[in-house]
Amino acid sequence: MGESGMRGTTHLIFWVAMWGILLLASPFILSREGQVLRIKNELAAVSTAFGQEKADEISHSAGLAYKSLFIDTGYLSEKSKFYSRPMTPAESKLDGVMARPTTAFSNATNGYLTALSVNVYGLLLRWGIITHWMLFILPFVVAAFLDGFVTRKVKFAEFGFISPMAYSLSMHFIVFLLFFPLLYLVVPLPVTPYFMPGWAICLGFPLIFMISNTQRLFNG
Repeated sequence: MGESGMRGTTHLIFWVAMWGILLLASPFILSREGQVLRIKNELAAVSTAFGQEKADEISHSAGLAYKSLFIDTGYLSEKSKFYSRPMTPAESKLDGVMARPTTAFSNATNGYLTALSVNVYGLLLRWGIITHWMLFILPFVVAAFLDGFVTRKVKFAEFGFISPMAYSLSMHFIVFLLFFPLLYLVVPLPVTPYFMPGWAICLGFPLIFMISNTQRLFNG
């Protein structure tokens, strides 16, 4: 594997690790009640952006996926039974020093898992928002690609300057931007549903710049 391949693998591992850390840390950043309120506010914003019918469709799809993951599998109910069950006779014999921390730990763990499941519902909701916007974003990205390609052809025809530095900088910026939708899925903070169009605009300009400064490959 070349040096560029190693760098690419390192970047991928870093962003995937950050994604996982954000997902698992979300209950510590925002409580279950706070996440429920965030999701309600985002649903209201989605309704304003897309209309009530589309908002209901996105919410319904997220709800079905959430039900399949947590309700149909019995995950939440089993966890709830485990952490809320009465103490056994053996457990009741624990002295006061052990009983209180054990109960507190059980309650905290139960709250963490519930809050995490709420954030997963928020993730599924945002995935629906992303897929909806993709219908509008993909034509824009294709147009940006074609614009950069035509600009590159013009430069070669007129012996214009192709900048390797501009290509490298814009490529690294694009790689940086590509991971933002993944972070958007899990960040436990309110984010406008117009995030994706803004992201696409930020992606389009460096994409044009990168392609227009791509070196000639063979006779391309």
